[in-house]
Amino acid sequence: MRYCLLLPFIFSFLQLSIAQVDSLSTDEAIVELDSAQAKKEDIGLLYMFKGKPGRAALYSLVIPSGGQFYNRKYWKVPIVLAAEAGAIWAGIYFNAEFQDAQDYYIHLLQGGTPDPDRAQNTTSARSLRDDARQTSEYVWFGFGVFHFITVIDAFVDRHLMDFDISEDLSIRPYYEQNQVMSSSFSGFTLAYQIRY
Repeated sequence: MRYCLLLPFIFSFLQLSIAQVDSLSTDEAIVELDSAQAKKEDIGLLYMFKGKPGRAALYSLVIPSGGQFYNRKYWKVPIVLAAEAGAIWAGIYFNAEFQDAQDYYIHLLQGGTPDPDRAQNTTSARSLRDDARQTSEYVWFGFGVFHFITVIDAFVDRHLMDFDISEDLSIRPYYEQNQVMSSSFSGFTLAYQIRY
């Protein structure tokens, strides 16, 4: 499980080292896009943290609920803090359960007397230990996924703050009387305008 948490850092290190090798071989090359020149610093993993959405994602990555606070979505801050604190507490609790089961399993392997409230043989003790380890790993994996979702939430939320919502997009209820058939119709009208 520890190695799974290190994978993002390893991949980012590999990307940065490959980018350095490419930059050495191109000898200070400048990329030209649509008659505008981009510097070498504008390409890479850290480029996504530039600008307001990137800053919100970086704050949320480093500080739990930092991106939500930066986006002024204050109602999300206690939810994120409570969920992440609960996940950390559950991870620590289940890790302690695993350590306790591991110690009991080693105690039985060394010929110790079984506890009457616990497993009576090494096979059932090993099964309990493996279940506790699996639960602990699932909790820490869930914490990582939830933290990544909060980073994405902060990033997308900041993008949507600058999104132009036109007043031409609206849904209105309507009621229409048909004069020919003496019946009435009701429904919804969706009005939108496409800008080019």
